[in-house]
Amino acid sequence: MLVLAQISQVQHVVIVIQENRTADNLFGSDAYNVPRKLPGAHFATQGQCWHYDSNQNKVEETIPLYPDSLATCYDPSHQHGDWSTMWDQGAMDGACQVSYGTKCTPTTYCPHSDYWTYCPQMTYVDNTEHIIDPYFQIAQQFGYANYMFQTNQGPSFPAHQFLFSGSSAPVGYSSSNPPTCKVPGNQYKSYPCYKWFDSENVTTPVANGHSGCLADYENPAGSATWGYALDIDPNIGDPEYAAYTPSDPKVAYLGFPCYTHNTLIDLFPQTVTWKYYARSASDLWTAPTAYDLICQPSGPGPSGTCTGPAYTNNPPNVIEPNSSYYPGDEAPILTDIQKCALASVNWVIPDGNWSDHAGDTLPGDAGPSWVAAIVNAIGQDTTCESGAGYWSDTVILITWDDWGGYYDDILPPDCAVPNQNCTGYSNGTGQQYVYGFRVPLLVVGAYAIPGYVSGANINSPNCAPPSTYCHDFGSILNFTEYAFGLPQGGIGNAKWPFADALVMDTQPSPPNNYSLYDFFQFNKPGHTFKPITGAKYPPSCFHTPISCWPSPSVYPAPPDSD
Repeated sequence: MLVLAQISQVQHVVIVIQENRTADNLFGSDAYNVPRKLPGAHFATQGQCWHYDSNQNKVEETIPLYPDSLATCYDPSHQHGDWSTMWDQGAMDGACQVSYGTKCTPTTYCPHSDYWTYCPQMTYVDNTEHIIDPYFQIAQQFGYANYMFQTNQGPSFPAHQFLFSGSSAPVGYSSSNPPTCKVPGNQYKSYPCYKWFDSENVTTPVANGHSGCLADYENPAGSATWGYALDIDPNIGDPEYAAYTPSDPKVAYLGFPCYTHNTLIDLFPQTVTWKYYARSASDLWTAPTAYDLICQPSGPGPSGTCTGPAYTNNPPNVIEPNSSYYPGDEAPILTDIQKCALASVNWVIPDGNWSDHAGDTLPGDAGPSWVAAIVNAIGQDTTCESGAGYWSDTVILITWDDWGGYYDDILPPDCAVPNQNCTGYSNGTGQQYVYGFRVPLLVVGAYAIPGYVSGANINSPNCAPPSTYCHDFGSILNFTEYAFGLPQGGIGNAKWPFADALVMDTQPSPPNNYSLYDFFQFNKPGHTFKPITGAKYPPSCFHTPISCWPSPSVYPAPPDSD
């Protein structure tokens, strides 16, 4: 067994990344006695919403959050600009001003008669049928973060970059020689692009949904069709950069979503292994494909592939369902647990069908069952780790990649009124991109404090120093760094964000003010695993979904646009 430098009880970290929910949306309202289900947790029952009346006067309303199904067909918009509209300079009242897509049939703009007493963004998941009971059980038996914030303010593509590398910056950073990049217009002025972030998903047209280094940045005919991702100067707030002509030698490949900064895996010695369970290598949720040195693309577009060892190893590090290594199996993570093949660090990306993604392909209510299947498979294992079982040395961290366009009542850190912009990182950047809205975080493991709620009963959190109860995506990476004895904040990129964003990510040692360490008692024996019950779908459904869900018949679900 690998003996780790910092936490010997942790041999495996499993990071499960679900889709597009705030804390208020997933767990909110007191209609189902939520406060007593999770004592100390803060969830809203109502929120602020403004609109113009018939005289074009701005009117503020307090409206109750409306129950909606987890499998709702409405897909709220959640681009960076939507975040800004909903935030409304700290008023947190702009949710009803954001447009939303719909996959409902017949198409209706609003399912209720009075739009101003209801908008799709201001909902909570209706648990009448106990669909999300597995999430509540996980939170009750293990740990729940009251104040977990998406680090960035954009949608899934950049959010997955932050969960893999702590940044969506296109380039790395050197304090002695900070890079600059040239962009079209403005006389090709050099910009300090090391301060930039990718802020949006890869823009269509992208051939066959390819993303990252496989995006189709120029078609064979040479016309202007390419996949690019908008970059933002976080000190200004608006995208500085849209599209460009790749053949122009004066233009750096900055908008093309193939990045050069380091990731967490760049810190791993050979003794620390990793796997990234993806929907497909070219998907926008597959973070490694957006890094040039990891992907090593043979070319862009539908004919291009990643040729790096992470994709060609036997087995590869980037795991695709139903591949030659897992024929007929749509849930390789469950298979690897059964085969005692977990890596040291594992990122688990769900199929869209069980991702909790609003408006995604049905069955849209399978997410809690999927997560329960992973937790149960690890918790009930009695064969791996020389017979001790995975439960004895595995930490499972479950979060949601972004807020999904849904309302949350808690003001993000460093974005308080009267600031026009958020404060941003301590290195002077990020004023327009830090932080996003609150998302759930469930912390699971044998040494997790049962029923621990980080930040319990704190209704007005101040996530400034010396906060111990506020977390962001960097907290996950920083915990992993510490557990495996890796250099703290060692990714670089001006140490974004998790080495100098929130103070608990900068402390030199646990247990005080160290990210996620407060959820565990490593000096005490682990408690016996209690199975997560109430899952609507059994684990077998995820291995062969067509046997459970005859429609749709294609897995994984086609990549969506957000």
